[in-house]
Amino acid sequence: MTELEFSFEYKGFYIEGIPFDQTKNGHPEDGIIFTSYVWFTKEVYDKNEDYIDVLCEVYDSPKELKKGIFKLIDKYIKNHKLKR
Repeated sequence: MTELEFSFEYKGFYIEGIPFDQTKNGHPEDGIIFTSYVWFTKEVYDKNEDYIDVLCEVYDSPKELKKGIFKLIDKYIKNHKLKR
């Protein structure tokens, strides 16, 4: 994990925040963005299974990622009638 990468759990889901430097993509004005990758559990992540694609989003900062992903996960739980 690089210095800017981070991971945490929320309601049993395992989340990684991965930074991407947009200078490398020809958009230096965008700076570093953070993409969320979410798995159902840490165990699913450890087994190298796929992340939940619909919860993969781009944010401008780690703080925005955490705030945004909490809302997305809550909505995902509600829409899929999960017990968490």
